[in-house]
Amino acid sequence: MSGAGERALQEAVETIERASSAEIVVAVRPRAQRWYAPHAAVGLTCALALLLYTLYSPIEFTIELIWAMPLLAGVIGAVLVETVAPLYRFIAPLALRRDHVRVAARAEFVARQVHATQRRGGILVYIAVRERVVELIGDIAITRRFAPEVLARWQDELAAQIPHGAEAVAQRLAGLAEPLGQALPHHADDLNELPDAIATIRPRGLRLLHRGSR
Repeated sequence: MSGAGERALQEAVETIERASSAEIVVAVRPRAQRWYAPHAAVGLTCALALLLYTLYSPIEFTIELIWAMPLLAGVIGAVLVETVAPLYRFIAPLALRRDHVRVAARAEFVARQVHATQRRGGILVYIAVRERVVELIGDIAITRRFAPEVLARWQDELAAQIPHGAEAVAQRLAGLAEPLGQALPHHADDLNELPDAIATIRPRGLRLLHRGSR
């Protein structure tokens, strides 16, 4: 998430809100959930493989190395899963990743009060980078006008842009202005009730919650 990427996403939010009465909130997360089962699986596999090697290899290892090398291999394997996102996605099924993102997005929807707008047209766009999954959660006005299949298609289209960067995601997000504007026309008395700026958490864990308005 570069500065240009954040600006592009914020501009996409503003584009949609100028064209419709929808209120868009974008949350970008490096990961949706800290799920350590893949780390444990890879770590144990690496440790067991090296343990078998030290026991049955023609090379003789000391007792200390027979203990230490599998432990080190296990730690390295677990770290690789945490730092190499493609490895994590290879191990974690897409359906499970989507479940993790859905749970996290629902909590964010309530925490950011996306459900509290006057016209009930709030939409949370939750982007989980490591999972490469996007979850759209709409309030009542959204779910009454758009079928779940439509929202699911938008989610997949946005998620497909994640590998290309935040600006690509922003371009596709801005494309939702037209269908949202047709379903929820903009009114002269519409208020900007939710912050347009993007809520991000950096991978190092520092939360940067930017608040702003048009």
